[in-house]
Amino acid sequence: SRTISIIRNEQVWIPNIFQLSTGQTLVLNLFLTIIRDYDLSQAQWDTLNEVRGIVIIDEIELHLHSKFQYKILPELIKIFPKVQFIITSHSPLFLLGIQDNLTESGFTIIDMPHGTRISTERFRDFGEAYGYFKNTQSYEDDLIKAIEKSKKPVLFVEGDYDIRYLKKAAEL
Repeated sequence: SRTISIIRNEQVWIPNIFQLSTGQTLVLNLFLTIIRDYDLSQAQWDTLNEVRGIVIIDEIELHLHSKFQYKILPELIKIFPKVQFIITSHSPLFLLGIQDNLTESGFTIIDMPHGTRISTERFRDFGEAYGYFKNTQSYEDDLIKAIEKSKKPVLFVEGDYDIRYLKKAAEL
């Protein structure tokens, strides 16, 4: 009847893998492929912490909902501490999830094609996505609420010259 279930701790965890979404299937496939390939190496292992190797993934975020990009993928990567992951991504959510799950020393972001090391927020797609969110009504509403809640004056500046003018005015 084309039913393949996954059992975890002697309980049915996933009743039928054919009912999973494309994103769920991709994540499950990634997890199982890492285990299968290591098992095929004939290495002795008892826990996932012992699995070693290199995994290369192009555009890891394809077909994944934001929760999978931000939370699930980074947790999956963290499960395999001895696996070197080489990943391409256009997803700021994935990078933020990696940053939250691993320490800054636990990963490196390389901006291609320049090959320079950058932080999560220096990622070009992060800036673009942030710009799109800033142009939403939700962002504006949240900003207004934060200003109303704050007792301190808020000063918004734009560009190099505005801050220079404000500093000079403060000096005078």
